[in-house]
Amino acid sequence: MTDIHHKKAEQAVRKAEQNRNKARQKLLQQRQKLAERRKKNREQSEKARGHTSDSMNRNPSAYSTVPTQKTNEQNAARNAHSTVPTAPRYSQISPSERLFGLRFYRAKQSTNSNDSK
Repeated sequence: MTDIHHKKAEQAVRKAEQNRNKARQKLLQQRQKLAERRKKNREQSEKARGHTSDSMNRNPSAYSTVPTQKTNEQNAARNAHSTVPTAPRYSQISPSERLFGLRFYRAKQSTNSNDSK
């Protein structure tokens, strides 16, 4: 390969890494917005539940058998494994840490602390 080809290949790798990092940041931001919306929805449903009486509900099976999770960390701990390989096949770009389970939650927390600085 010529020198030009090497430069273009290196530029493509850098661009791919930048795009990957931007996508990860956007994903973490979306996760934060989702958590805020989930919190707001939970507050609204608890508020609405307080106004309705149980005697008005005629459905005897109107309850959930799934235990409720109050925080996103509890939800993250419940989904704590991934079948995605740690490094993409045939990729020349160094892989970043996979975010799932508690790692996703910790990454979100670290971006929140970096935003406040």
